[in-house]
Amino acid sequence: MKHAISIFIFFGVLNIQAQDHELEQSFTDIALKIQQSQNAERLQWMDSLTVLVEFNTEYKYDSLVQKTIDFALELDSLNIATRNTSQYIFYKNKVLGEPNDGIVVFNEFMGKESTLNNDKTKSNFYFEGANAYFTLNDLENSLTNYLKSKELAQKGNSELLGTLSLMIGAIYLETGESGLASQELQKANKIFRAQNDTLGIINTKNNISILYSQHQFYEEAEKERNEAIDLIKANNGPTILSLLYFNAAADYRMMGDQTNRVKNIKLAMDNNHSEHKDFFEPFFLCELIIALAENDSLQQAEHYF
Repeated sequence: MKHAISIFIFFGVLNIQAQDHELEQSFTDIALKIQQSQNAERLQWMDSLTVLVEFNTEYKYDSLVQKTIDFALELDSLNIATRNTSQYIFYKNKVLGEPNDGIVVFNEFMGKESTLNNDKTKSNFYFEGANAYFTLNDLENSLTNYLKSKELAQKGNSELLGTLSLMIGAIYLETGESGLASQELQKANKIFRAQNDTLGIINTKNNISILYSQHQFYEEAEKERNEAIDLIKANNGPTILSLLYFNAAADYRMMGDQTNRVKNIKLAMDNNHSEHKDFFEPFFLCELIIALAENDSLQQAEHYF
């Protein structure tokens, strides 16, 4: 990344709505109905079963969703096939952490959705494909598919528009298209405010602060970042808080303010308490070691090393 870390935290909620015994009973009941039914009725029960055990490896979600997709295609039920494919891509990318496999699922299905007359379902399909490419930092393919998703979302998936503008803006930010980045991030901010989406507002402010920093508008960057920090503290978001402090340290480094540079790296470490702690800690430690070494605090640098 060229200037500072820009991270988006998406919370995939794995929600099993029944106790283990109730889930097992529901699974058995629906599985029996699948065996006793045919054609469209059977597909509806297969779809229901897939939703019931969504992302649950104990009930072989991987196998169930693939069978549901295949049977839906056999019956020309494109909406069910496309919707389940989107969820399958999400499962591969976000739940299993295998974005390459998600892209394989995406590309193998590509084209089958073309005649589907449901813009929302199609928008979600391109969105999940774009997310998988984004995970791999394939910005060209992720941008192409985010733009396709946005075009469709404007027709029938308005709740996704804020996130799409945020992601498109982040890619333009990374590729140096500052004007386009600013336009998309401002759109995202407006949508998230209308939706009272605090996480979306925080993520957008984080990226706007980075955009300001890239053009050396450090006061404006600090204002956006501090507003995001206040929102995080009010809504208990330690992961994003630590990243904002880390981004602040990058600004202070470019401004030549070494005291605040070191202070904010340490604040990033102190607030790194989420489930992503082990992922981010090495980045924070490396940056702290470099900062201390560059400021003649070799004993402290050796300690953190």
